Order: sequence, then structure tokens, then C-alpha cells
Amino acid sequence: MKVTGLSWLIIALIVLSTILFVVGVSIEHNGEATEGGSDEASEGLEEGEESGEETAFGINLESTPIIISIVVVWVLLIITLLVFGSSSYIVISIIALLATIFDIGEVMRKLGENNLVAIFAILVTLSHLAIVILSGLGHFRK
Repeated sequence: MKVTGLSWLIIALIVLSTILFVVGVSIEHNGEATEGGSDEASEGLEEGEESGEETAFGINLESTPIIISIVVVWVLLIITLLVFGSSSYIVISIIALLATIFDIGEVMRKLGENNLVAIFAILVTLSHLAIVILSGLGHFRK
């Protein structure tokens, strides 16, 4: 299957967004390790307050296995695009749309907390949105 210029652009955006995501999470984890490494920080939490871990459906979205799983999914999408070409645009568009929805929530949480992490979250969101648009256009163009 011939890989088009649009497919290469989508692949580049997937690679970019994945790198930004991993770097942003690393910055966030390193910041938490240096800021809240003492027991005093956790003692100040009242019952019902969040401990800083972000969960969705009871899953810690910032755990290492989840981060690795997210990277693996994007790598598999790149492979799918290389093997199946434009036939995979709709799948990529749907997954990128779901990622964008989660990204918007992350941006909203980080805007008041950590400016650097918020910038990375915004860049990841914009990259995922570009993937949604390009793969959607590619799907309907064929």
C-alpha cells in the first residue's frame, strides 16, 4: 500500500503528540516529586479531597503502565496507517477525537496549577485535534 503525503503528516503529528505527552507527564511527575515529596503535603488533605492522582473510571491515568499503554496504542496506529493506508483514517480519527476530549479535561485541570505542564497539555491537545481533522478529511476525501 502506498503511503501518501497526508499519511506521513498524520504520522509526524502522532509522533510529535506522543513525544509531547511523555515529556509533559515526565515534567509533571518530576515536579510532584520535588514539590510534594514530604508526608506533610498529604497530611493537609481533608477527607474527600483529591491526592493529586487523576482518575477516570477508577483508573489512575498517570500511572506508568497507562502511559506505556497510550504510547503503544499510538505506535500501533502508526503501523496500521503504514500497512492499511487511507483505510485506517477513520479509526485514527476516532481515537484521536477521544484523546482530544481527555486532553481538554487535562488542560482545564492544569491551567491553574502548573504553567509548563499546561503548555504541554495544550500542545498535545492541538496535535490530537490536527490528527482528527486531517484523518477525517482524508477519510471523506477518498
